[in-house]
Amino acid sequence: MDGKDRTPETRQRLLEAAGEVFAQHGFRDATIRDICDKAKANVAAVHYHFGDKEELYAAVFGYARTCAVARFDEKVPPAAPPEEQLRAFIGTVLTRFFDEGRPAWLGKLVAQEMIDPTKALDALVNEQIRPNS
Repeated sequence: MDGKDRTPETRQRLLEAAGEVFAQHGFRDATIRDICDKAKANVAAVHYHFGDKEELYAAVFGYARTCAVARFDEKVPPAAPPEEQLRAFIGTVLTRFFDEGRPAWLGKLVAQEMIDPTKALDALVNEQIRPNS
């Protein structure tokens, strides 16, 4: 493996490329080769940075959540009326689904996960949804 495939920049390119490929094709139909071609990285770079396809998928979800929280979380006071909390939640979800920026693929990725669930959905529910209910 080329030394440049061990850089943090390669890891970042892989995360972004994987997010797009997983969002478009779903976990099962996405291939490591497609991801690496899009990221302009060696196939071995996935194994170096993430281990395997499932660990890459989990890392993509973590990366996407971090980006989404940083960009879209509306601060609604806990004492706000339920209607206001629901309005903010729906607004945030819709913005994530139709966003054009990076990672715009987050909403599409979550939709793919809802259609064809993997272990990542369990983690999403346990780490993001249940604590907020």
